[in-house]
Amino acid sequence: MRLFAALAVPDQVSEQLLRLQSGVQGAKWRPQENFHITLSFYGDVDEQMAFHLEEALGEITIPAMDLQVSGLGSFGKKKPFALWAGVDGQTVTDREKLFSLADQCAKAGIKAGINLEHRNYQPHLTLAYCRNMTAKAAAQYFAANDGYLPMKLSTDKFSLYCSVLGKNFSRYQVLTEFDNSGL
Repeated sequence: MRLFAALAVPDQVSEQLLRLQSGVQGAKWRPQENFHITLSFYGDVDEQMAFHLEEALGEITIPAMDLQVSGLGSFGKKKPFALWAGVDGQTVTDREKLFSLADQCAKAGIKAGINLEHRNYQPHLTLAYCRNMTAKAAAQYFAANDGYLPMKLSTDKFSLYCSVLGKNFSRYQVLTEFDNSGL
């Protein structure tokens, strides 16, 4: 199973994000139901590790956070392969909570025995995956679409998702939702 921990994106935000999805030839725009804010990517995990991961994630105390979606960016400097909308806390404290939650989710994976790739955490919402995109085309997209009004969202829960590979795009299924109601 391909697993990741992520924050869900409310419909009012995802509907606004759809308006940013145009103007790039060859972009594979993500469907609305796939929008999420990844906290930690675990990759392919066997059932036993998944069980231990769920246990470890269940031990996390989840802070209430006020976040905002604003700005655009890409992964891959000279050959961009993904376009994204930025995510940050509405305050410095909310930003710290977001980064702390992502760190705790990564530590839960390690505790479960998962060998994680080390990457600096960059909170974002993937809008599209691109092939053969140039830095110039990405810059043109940013110039045409950046400057949108920040979108606000609040959360005090996250989920463990399973990615099911499909013909056109992956489908994401929530396996477990974590909140502090059981604490």
